[in-house]
Order: sequence, then C-alpha cells, then structure tokens
Amino acid sequence: MAFASATALMTSSLRRRGERIKEHIKQKKSPSGWVLPRQMTTFADEDSWSNIDSGVTPIERRTWSTWTVLGFWFSDALNAQGWECAASIIAIGLTWREALYCLIIGYSMVTIPLVLNGAIGAHLHVNFAVASRSSFGFYLSRAAVVIRMITALFWHAIQTYTGSTAMTQIIRAIWPSYLNIPNSLPASAGITSQQMCSHILFWSLQFPLLLIPPHKLRWFFVFKTVVVLVTSVATVIALCVQAGGAGEIWAQQATVSGSAKDWMILQSMSSITGSWLTMATNIPDFTRYLKKSNGVYWQALFMPFLASLIGVFGIIAASAGKVLYGSYIWDPVQLAAQWDGPSGRCGAFFVGLSWVIAQIGTNISANVISCSNDMVLFEPSGPLM
Repeated sequence: MAFASATALMTSSLRRRGERIKEHIKQKKSPSGWVLPRQMTTFADEDSWSNIDSGVTPIERRTWSTWTVLGFWFSDALNAQGWECAASIIAIGLTWREALYCLIIGYSMVTIPLVLNGAIGAHLHVNFAVASRSSFGFYLSRAAVVIRMITALFWHAIQTYTGSTAMTQIIRAIWPSYLNIPNSLPASAGITSQQMCSHILFWSLQFPLLLIPPHKLRWFFVFKTVVVLVTSVATVIALCVQAGGAGEIWAQQATVSGSAKDWMILQSMSSITGSWLTMATNIPDFTRYLKKSNGVYWQALFMPFLASLIGVFGIIAASAGKVLYGSYIWDPVQLAAQWDGPSGRCGAFFVGLSWVIAQIGTNISANVISCSNDMVLFEPSGPLM
C-alpha cells in the first residue's frame, strides 16, 4: 500500500514537472518568451542603478559552504587546458621536475589574488563588477569590467573549441566515416567542414545549460567532477598498462640548457599563472554565495592541489604516449584520437564525453557567469534578453 502511494506520488510529480517543461518550451517559441521578468534589487531603492544580481547577495542565496568551494575547484580545475598546460612543458624539452615545480609555484602565486579578491565577495557578498568600484570608482570601474568581459569571451571561445574536438571523438567513435566529411570551406577559414559541424553540435549541447541559474547547477558540477576524475585516472592507467609503465619520464633529461632553459621555465610558469589570473580577478562572483566567510581561505589549499593533480595526469600520460605513439601528445583528446578498433573507439567515446562535460562546466563557471555579471552592470534596471 505504501509502495503504491509512493509510486502514485512520484508519477504525479513527474507529470506536473513534464507539463511545466512543455509549457516552458512553448513559451520559448516566440521572442517574448525569452524576456526575463525584471528582478528587483535586495537593498537599494527601486529605481536605483542596481538589481538582485549586482546588489548584495540575498541571505537565501548564500548557500555555499567550505565543501561547496572544494567542489567548485574540483569542477573548475578539471579541464583540458589544465592537462595540456602541464603536458606541454614535457613536450617542449623540460623534465617532469621542472614541470612539477612550475605547477606548484605557478598555482601558488595565483592563490594570493585569488584569496584576497575572494575575501571581498565572501565578506561583503558582492560580485566583481561592484567590488571593482572600490579601486576604480563608479564610472572608471566600467573599463575594468569591459576588459574582464572581453577576456571571458575569448576564454569561452577557447574552451568551446576544445569541447568541439572532444565532440569529434564522440561522433567518430560511433561513425568512423565522420572524419571523412569533405571540406567545403577555404583554408582562410581556419576550420574544416567537419570541425565546424562538431563546433555547432557542442555549442548546441552547451547552450541550454547556460540558461540555468548558477545556484541551481550544483549537481551538474558534482557530476562533472566524478566523470572527469574517473576518466582521467582511467586514461593514465590504460596508457601506462599499454606502455609497460610511465615511459622514460623519471630518467628524462632536458633538451635545453643554460639561459634558454631558465627562460623556458619562466615562460611555462607564467603560462600556468596567467591562465588562472582572470579567475582570480572575478572570484567574488562566486565567493559572494558563501554562508561563512572563512571558507574563502581554504582556496589557498584547494586550488593548487587540484590544478596540479590534473597537470600530473597530463605529464604521465604524455610520457606513456611517447612510448606508444612516438611523440609527446599533450592534448588528452588527441590521445583518444589514436585509439582505433572496437575497444579503442569505445574508450575514445567515453574520453570525448567526459571532456565535453568538463569544458561545458568550466565554461559556465569560469566564463559565462562572470561575463553575465559584467553585462548586468551596464543595464541593471531593465530585463535581460
């Protein structure tokens, strides 16, 4: 009896949810359905230059804890660029030792502005666009916001392109002939017809998730963390098993020396640091949701460890890949592209799927939310399309 009641209740709940989804989709068929209702500010006057996103975070939205910060960095650090950046250090002629201390020092340097800027959001519960007014003033802060917004657009494009290469692996794993699509685009386009198809498919898959409010994406980021972490470990293990170990990584000697080596180390370290400085700048966009401000300081431990972890995976995989394929392959998607046959294509499918999920999650957390907060600054009093 109890089971029947529970089943009926679940069925009724799913039916109501399905009806709401159908009604929501019906509304989106017209331009007016994409107009968001005006959201009022939390503390400022009704006609002031503010709204709920650019104002102080309401208490009911302060739902983040220290564990949420850990989950956020798990999600954000697990991306293809973190894997590639470390693996490419091996590919250019340095050893795992230089790569490791470049990772540790580079990421540790990022934590300084990360924690200091994050403390603003954690204590005052405002986003980067508002926090920047304390340094630049009300009007000049718009220049800083525009620069950050443009940077987010560039990174969004980079992450989307990387995601499209992972989408290629998903499709070619099912239909190998997908790679043979004839190219009808000129060389000046910088992309082939097949790559354009993958790009459009990835973008189409990503777009609906961009419409979900950030405070409702918690379980997506948990899902991404589990999938990407499991796939990364499985990739490293599979390559090491096939190569009979991690390759010559432990005995590898640098192919450069002297000042050339020193400058290469500094360049690598700068590349690692620079890839996260945009995030360190706009981190108040996320720490504003913390219930207790002391959670922000744990980032100094979480971020370097997690970002270095995915980098170590990349270093080991690149070394094992050299044994198998004859060269250092620093892109995890390109590693999967080497896998053929039924079992190889199956592995390529799951690797491609995990990096598609990874890039969508990183795009949302690192680029889309930040850029949207920046855009709200310029027209906070009206509805957004």
